[in-house]
Amino acid sequence: MNRNYLLAAQALLLSWASLARAEVVPNLYQADVPVVEQSAAELRRAARAGLAEVLVRVSGQTDAERNPALASSYADAERYLVQYRYERNPGPGGQPWVARLNFAGDQSERLLRGAGLPVWSANRPAILVLLAFDDGNGRGLVSEASHPELTAALREQARRRGLALHFPALDDADAQTLSAEDIWQLDTTKTQPALERYRADSVLLGRLTQSGGHWSGAWSLVAGEQNTGAEAEGESLPAALAPSFDKIADALAAQYAVAASGAAPEGVLLRLAGINNFDDYAQALACLQKQGGVKAVLPLQVAGDEVIVRLRIVGSAEQLSRQLALDSRLQPQAVDNSAFAGQAVALQYRWLRPAG
Repeated sequence: MNRNYLLAAQALLLSWASLARAEVVPNLYQADVPVVEQSAAELRRAARAGLAEVLVRVSGQTDAERNPALASSYADAERYLVQYRYERNPGPGGQPWVARLNFAGDQSERLLRGAGLPVWSANRPAILVLLAFDDGNGRGLVSEASHPELTAALREQARRRGLALHFPALDDADAQTLSAEDIWQLDTTKTQPALERYRADSVLLGRLTQSGGHWSGAWSLVAGEQNTGAEAEGESLPAALAPSFDKIADALAAQYAVAASGAAPEGVLLRLAGINNFDDYAQALACLQKQGGVKAVLPLQVAGDEVIVRLRIVGSAEQLSRQLALDSRLQPQAVDNSAFAGQAVALQYRWLRPAG
């Protein structure tokens, strides 16, 4: 591969669309807040509530809303709006209008960095939800077809915290590997076939009980080496779900959100093999550029089918490696401890060209 590719590929970095194993969660900086009327006072109130929701979602931390360093930002939340509009509230009862608020992403991230909080990019792990539900008439597994209202409530919790949920089809193939009793026991040893089938990065096992107007649930999130349990109950389904989903989102963010501290000032070196032509080169560098916490990708050397790049990052190389682990196009390789220009190569991968 010719070195003349370097300049042309750098110019194309942000223009390449790519498929990633990590799922891009949409509308991270959008909040829908019910309002009584379309007035300036209601817009100020909605902006405060909406900004708090966005900063929790983007930081991945439930208590971000209560961070004292952000107090002045909430008082002037309207300044961070880039667009808003009013829509009729489709929900039963409640406020007649919903203010759909879109906040500036770069400004929101600066607020979090300034408060010492992490930033969790839109690339988030796909979560397969395996849920057993007991409504008093027996236990059964939950899918979008079998329990649409229940899965809609789960998706609302996922939207609130920026999680990417998927539900099983519960077809004949699932019937061979999944049972309501195993899921009720939160038995994680029986989930591997489903993870492989649905290409999910994480699995969330749950059991949920409804008795009259009372709801009770228990959950187990398995993400990499981490296993997080959560339990909650309440007199409504949202009340029973929200505390558990907060704990689950916080646990995932602890793995994938990028903290401002710990960044190497000189950046980190990454060696990438499997670069056989110009398309591989441009797509691979575009993939790296889009990773959370990567501020710049600087190509340094091309030799054979390998490229060495310097990554300017926010956070540490360890945090970056967790992000890269979500991308099926990047296959981790053992680092050979070699150096380039006196600096050790910290990360090493092989580029796997996407099918098609």
